Amino acid sequence: MKKSKNIFILFMLMMTCVVGMEAEDGSSLWLRNSLQADMLAAMVTLTVDIQTKATQSDSATLRLAAKELMENWSGAPVTLRYTVDNSLGKDCFSIEKVETTDTESDFQFVVSASSPSGILYGVYFLLRAQSRHDVCLCTTLPPSHKIQQKPYFMSRSIAGQEAIFDILKKGRIADYARANASIGINGIILTPPRHPSKHYQEKVSELAAILQPYCISIYQSGDTIPALRCTPVTTDKRQTGIDETYIYHATVWRSMMLNSSQRNVVAHVAVSSQPSWCPNDNHLEQANWFAFGRLAWDPTLLPEQVAHEWLADTFSENPLFILPMRRAMTDCDGTGISKIETLLNTWREVADAVDEQRHTEVENALNVMLEQLDS
Repeated sequence: MKKSKNIFILFMLMMTCVVGMEAEDGSSLWLRNSLQADMLAAMVTLTVDIQTKATQSDSATLRLAAKELMENWSGAPVTLRYTVDNSLGKDCFSIEKVETTDTESDFQFVVSASSPSGILYGVYFLLRAQSRHDVCLCTTLPPSHKIQQKPYFMSRSIAGQEAIFDILKKGRIADYARANASIGINGIILTPPRHPSKHYQEKVSELAAILQPYCISIYQSGDTIPALRCTPVTTDKRQTGIDETYIYHATVWRSMMLNSSQRNVVAHVAVSSQPSWCPNDNHLEQANWFAFGRLAWDPTLLPEQVAHEWLADTFSENPLFILPMRRAMTDCDGTGISKIETLLNTWREVADAVDEQRHTEVENALNVMLEQLDS
């Protein structure tokens, strides 16, 4: 592919045209928006309201938000405005498109929030929109028009303790924290041993220090956390312990959230220390992790909308790929259970609409599962 002079367009084309990259292992999840070496860093300005006192931990989160943009954003200039003059409340943000007199850009985005977490979530909103080329946001949003968002639930995930400490040992906790923060998950729950050792407490402290800039708190299972538990539906397994079926939980979770008076929500999110984060390397399970965070933020989203976002962010925005895969996923919503083989056949039918590396990644993962089922 010829090198384009238009860096922004080149970036968007990378969703369907991969150039000389390392083999994809699924570890980037829905955050496949890293800049290439020949791309310019984003123009990012961070302003702090004179009435707003930024603590050391606040500053760490604000610096992280700015760093995310500088490394991964290739659109118009962005100003991050940490201010007390924001009526949205904690964790909320607004994004405004403002005309400028800058010679390099006709407008800029202003992300405003009254908390560091709000700034961080606003940044991830921009990056997710960029990765799927959200036209409404990036090109046609009128000047001085605001997008305002606030979380509906305080979302936490119950994570397998052994897996989390293994991820910590492998130096991947920051990546795990980034994945959670990018979809608004703000806490993880650990089950401590009956008699916690000093070594255990040290590991928890190390974990907490890495999670803190991402606005993620650690809770122990003994803590009092009134919550609606969104536990995934359990499937029948063979003796190999491998799931024969696949269930997309968005429909069940959405129904539970919309009919709950609670404002805390907890889900068992299955993660592992494997590169793809998925037990048994089933990359499709990433969709349930993504769906939990997105629905906790906005339970009015339809399961089809969430599936569409995940497929576009993770694989390709090509409708020839998204539409059949979305249909296959939403047929597996807890009321209808689909065999992995059905999804594999759908994947093969639309493979030409996805870049070769991403296609190989998922087909290999599904084939491994089928082989284990047949063994």
